[in-house]
This record gives sequence, C-alpha cells and structure tokens, in this order.
Amino acid sequence: MKTAPNNANSVILSEEFKSVSFGIKKDGLAHIFSVLRNQLYSDKILAVIREYSANALDANVEAGNEDRLIEITCPSYHDPVFKVRDFGLGLNEDEIRDIYANYGESTKRNSNKLIGQLGLGSKAAFAYGENFVINSYVNGKKIIYNAYIDPTQIGMIAKMGEEDSSEPNGVEICVPVRINDIWSFQSKIVSFFRFWNPVPVIHGVDITENLLPAPLIEGINWKYYKSHKNDFNSVVTMGNVAYPIHFDLISVEIKRIFEKKYGANFVTPQIILLKNFIFNANIGDLEVSASRESLQYTDYTKNNIVSIIEKAVEELAEKIDNSIQQCEDIFAASRLFCSYNSNLFSSYDKLSSLCKDIKWKGLGLSENGIHLNRRVILKMHDGGIGFTFTHYSKTSRSRKNALASPSDCLLFQQDELNIIDDCNNKGIRGTVSDLIISQKKYSKICVIRIKDQETWLAALDEKLLKDYKFVKASDIVSSYSLPVKNTGFKIKNDKHLKKTFCLSVNSGTWYSKPINSDFWRPVDIDLRTQAGVWMPIKRFEFLGSRNSMPAKILIKRLNDFCDALGIAIPNFYGFKKQPKKNTLNPNLLNIKDWMENTVFEYLSNRNELSQFADFIKLKETFISNSTEYFIKYLKNSKHLEIINNNFCKNLIQQHTELKSILENKTFAKIYQSLVTFQPVDDLNAKISDKAKNQFAERNKEFLENYPIFEFIDESFYGWKHNQEFDKVVISILK
Repeated sequence: MKTAPNNANSVILSEEFKSVSFGIKKDGLAHIFSVLRNQLYSDKILAVIREYSANALDANVEAGNEDRLIEITCPSYHDPVFKVRDFGLGLNEDEIRDIYANYGESTKRNSNKLIGQLGLGSKAAFAYGENFVINSYVNGKKIIYNAYIDPTQIGMIAKMGEEDSSEPNGVEICVPVRINDIWSFQSKIVSFFRFWNPVPVIHGVDITENLLPAPLIEGINWKYYKSHKNDFNSVVTMGNVAYPIHFDLISVEIKRIFEKKYGANFVTPQIILLKNFIFNANIGDLEVSASRESLQYTDYTKNNIVSIIEKAVEELAEKIDNSIQQCEDIFAASRLFCSYNSNLFSSYDKLSSLCKDIKWKGLGLSENGIHLNRRVILKMHDGGIGFTFTHYSKTSRSRKNALASPSDCLLFQQDELNIIDDCNNKGIRGTVSDLIISQKKYSKICVIRIKDQETWLAALDEKLLKDYKFVKASDIVSSYSLPVKNTGFKIKNDKHLKKTFCLSVNSGTWYSKPINSDFWRPVDIDLRTQAGVWMPIKRFEFLGSRNSMPAKILIKRLNDFCDALGIAIPNFYGFKKQPKKNTLNPNLLNIKDWMENTVFEYLSNRNELSQFADFIKLKETFISNSTEYFIKYLKNSKHLEIINNNFCKNLIQQHTELKSILENKTFAKIYQSLVTFQPVDDLNAKISDKAKNQFAERNKEFLENYPIFEFIDESFYGWKHNQEFDKVVISILK
C-alpha cells in the first residue's frame, strides 16, 4: 500500500552544529525489538490472525491468484497450531534474509493493490510467542525456516531443512498456540472473518452461523445489514480488514455536508450511520496505525471517510426513491415505505429527512395507512363524509369476536384486508371475527361503508386507485354465520378437564397475545413406556420453583436451548399433577434432570467442561467496579513503570482471558437456560472441581501486595485523574 504524501517543508540549518541522523545503536536493538514485539499490539491473538491473513491475501495478489482463496487452519486440542496458507510465489532464501528478517522492510509500498506497507506484520507471531515456523513452497521444493527469539532477544531465522514437494507455490505460517488460548483463537477467527469478501477456506471451525446475512440494501462502496441477532457497529473496510468508525472524530465534517444537502434541521447523521453499515475504502485511501488495529484520523483519512459516506448516503436516498417509484400501486409503495422505516432507520423522521419528501407518483406516503379524502366532493345534503372505515383486530379481551374501532385510512400490509360492505352490515362481524380469530388469515380487516358513490370514486381517483379491485363482503360473507349470542351460561372448555398435555413447540400460534392453552394439546400417555421430557404446569404455564412461565416464553427458551446445543427437540409433556417417581420409566425425565444430563454430555463430548465451569464461576463471582476501573486504567497507561510491573501484567492477562470466556455465546445461552429452569446448581456441583477462577486468585494476590487499590475511589480513574495520581500509583507499584 502506498504511503500518504510526506511533509516536503524545507528547514533552515545552523552552521554551528553538524547535523546528525537519528539511528539505533547496536546495544539498543534488543530493547527496540522488544517494544515492537510486546507493546505494538493490544490484542496479540487477533494481531496474529489479522497480519498473516492480510499478508497471505497480498501474496495471492502478487502472484496473480486473486481468485484463489487463502486457507486458515484453526488450532485444536489435537493440533494446537494456527496456520495460514497462501498461494503466492513463495519466498526464496534471499527474500527471507533481506526482507522477511528485517523490521521495516517491505516490497508493498509502491502498489495500492496490496494491504501491507510497514514491514512489521510478518513478525506479529513474536508478539504472542517465542517462535513460529515458515514453510516456503517454491518450484517443487519445500523449505522450512524457524523464526525464534535467541538469547540476545533480537530474534533470528534459521533454515531447518529442505525437501521435494508437489504442493503449489506459496507460504504457510505455523504459529504454536497455548492450550488455554485455543478457544480464544477460534472465537476471534469466527468474528474477524465475518467482514471478509470472499471468506477464506477455514478448517477446524464452522463460521457460517456468524456470517452476515444478505444485505438489506447495498450500493457501490457500501452495504446495510439488518439483523437483530447480529447487530454491529458500523465499520469501514480496507483490504478486507474492518476498522471501527469513530464518528465523534469526523462529526463536524459530516454535519457540515448533511446540513448543506438536507438543511439545518436534519437529524444527527451519526444516528443513521452508527449501526450495521459496512463502507468499503480502496487500499491507500486510509492511514492505519502501526499495529493496524485502528485508523489514524489524519486529515487525509478523515476526508476520504467523509467522501465515502457522502456518496453512500446520496446513493442510498436515490435507491430508496427509485424502488418506491417502481411499485405498481400505492399499496405496494406504502408497504415498501413502511419496510424501510422499520428495517432501515426505525424512525419516520430520519427517513423523511434523508429523502426529503418521499412520494409515490406525487402522492404522500405514511406508515400508518393510506388516507383518502372523505370530503372530496361536498355534494352530500348533510355536508358530512362520503364513506367510513372500521378496523377489526384481535383483542385479548375476547376469544370469539374481533375488536372494532373507527379509523380514517385503508390498510396496506400483506396480512391485512380491505373489504367493501355491500351487505348492509349483515354477517360482517361474524365474518371478520372468523377470518381473524378462528382461521387466522389476517391480522386486521378494514370494512369500508360507502355513503356517497361519487365521493368514493373521486377519492380513489385522487390516489390513482380508480381501477383497483376491492374485495366485496358479499363474496365472502355468505359462508359465515353470525356469532352465537351469549346465553349467560359459562361452559368450561373440555381441554381444562384434562391433566396431561403435550407442548406444541413448533406451533404457528403466534398471533397477537395468544393464551397459554393454545400451545398445549391434551394427550394420553403411558408413564411406563413413554419417552420424552415432562414438567409441572399450572394454568398452562410452566411451574418453576420460583415463579411460573407463560407458554410462549417457555417455547422460545426451549428452542434456544436446543439450537445452542444442536440437538433435536424432544417431546415435552406438561402434568397438572406430578407423577410419582416409581411410576416413571428412565426415558421420561423431569425437565431439570434432562437439561442437566444433556448439558453435561454436550460439554463432555467437546472437552469443554473446564471452560464452562470457569464461565459459571465468573458469572457468580462478578468483578467489582473498582477492579474493572483499575484494569482499564492499567491498559490505557503509558507509563513504563506501570506497564512493566509483573503483577499488573498478570492481572491484565487474566482479565483478558476472563472476558474471552464470558463472550462465548453458546455458553451464555446454555447458562441462561440453566438459570431459568434451575438445574444450574446441580450441574455446577458436578463440574465445580474443574473451575479454576484464576482471575479471582490473581486479583486476591494483587490486593494482598497492594491493598490500597481496593479503597481508591473510582473517580480517580476518570474525571479526577491527573499526573499526581499517576505518580502516586508508580510509587506504590515500585
């Protein structure tokens, strides 16, 4: 990647002092290289993944193999080695000696087709460990090099051997991984490559679940995604590496552009752009930090980011407007308009500000419905309205009749229906109630009653709906009868007389506010032979030891649990009266026992009992705020006396491992289910001997040596922080 233009200013020199060039003495090399290895990257595992993957991509481009995917091999307990394989030209001995082994040497500074330029990334493995292996495949030969930290602490590369090989040209980097870091490598690989396009070939871990779905809308250099499960902060990518955008550093520039285009009252642009946008920059358009973990917000970088965003927003507005104009009628246009509101910005004000005045063929749109002018022609004798709308919808107050309410607009969603009442209101109420409640065909129905035909036709013509064919009530009402009048006698549903039920986990009963009994169907089972999982219920709700749980929430929790473990959903039975243990067969388990056994078997098969034990321990022994603030202070400190303190290093390392464990989404789902159904204590007792909680031990050791840090007010790490406080901390740590 080409570097940004250098400063060409001239300097007037004094003749009294001979100029001296900056340099590094030989006895200072070990210290400088130690700084580059140990202090360049804040996340050393991610640095190894990012740097060698980016280098592999560059190697493919240099060899003209852009279409061939690089290969990533995740470390495992059987083979704890992280590997990156490219299919470039390979490295000969001269290139290893003259470029690879020298800090700051790079062949990529004259091309914006390549990501690298700093000459540091090829040594990233030294930030993590003491050595790594380079396998270079060149013209039928495999040459093996070992890069290691020698006693001088400078580092060396030694040739280990050479052999014949049928492998294609390229380089394979092999980085040994500590056993405790295997899960961290796997999780960071999954999250890092979600923004790559295309995604490399990855061995040893499945990242498909974490990949982004198809974008909701996209343009030349941007994409927008909508996923409630996988929301992410907007990023800008360059060479497949995603960098977070710090909008606070470019807010003035963005606000100036948006106000010029859309007016001073335009909504704060950061609110629109903050989530789920991926902006793509060409290689060389952004300046990155030496670690490539973040961007340098120089004027050059800021101007290019703002330019990318400006073009993206212009194209976004144009795409929205064009897609709405292509709709065949105002119903389709309103649906699309509402979809953009809810899925893209979740606010009408934001969308209307962005696209100014959104219209379909000159007609205004609303997400509330299609409003017709009911007084288009004032020829009626009473001067009133020419037609009325009545909306019918389901309500929790009645299980037989739909709720009627007057309205001033037509409906337009796919699961809604507009009908014209040509039956003089006969049978309408029973018809709509059956369609909404019993058959569940529609979520809402609008009944149109026309008082003046001329006014109605004129209103339709105004909305370009003169040729639109509305459903007539007479076409559907004949097959329905009026609802039975309430006789005053309350007959108990036969369902409530049953004692045993089966839970409909895949039930389609997801209309507005369903009742609990809709999810349970009565069954007769033989307790001695039936297989499945049973639970106590009361009033069709799961009866836990602490409180009850509605059926709809129960189904979601059980589905989440089975999805997290990747197991088939068993038959779930609900008993109003708990059976005696001696009447149950071993294949019909209580939900607590089933969940405990399932989790234990799942974790045992994956050798993750120890990690999950740590997860539970960390959840139960939460870190105090004072410790959290102190660790954050340590990470941000620039004082070597603090950074090089062994206790501080160990504390930060343990805290980082803790955070990586708590970020395991599968563990979080399992733990949530265990807490909900209360078998967590029993399971914890099974695996408690495997819980290490090293951080708590390290934290205790630290506080025993420096007890004062337990009593320092948190404000000293924030708004009260000053240089005097740093001096006090340094004196204590010494």
